[in-house]
Amino acid sequence: MTDNHHQTTPSGRPRARAFGISFDGTPGPFNAITDVAGV
Repeated sequence: MTDNHHQTTPSGRPRARAFGISFDGTPGPFNAITDVAGV
């Protein structure tokens, strides 16, 4: 398997990173934006 499987979601839709969109910071303990304090 190649790294290309990280370019799509389980439903087959492309992820933001597939379009070169990056996000600052790191996810919280549950890998969700709502885990980040102040959000």
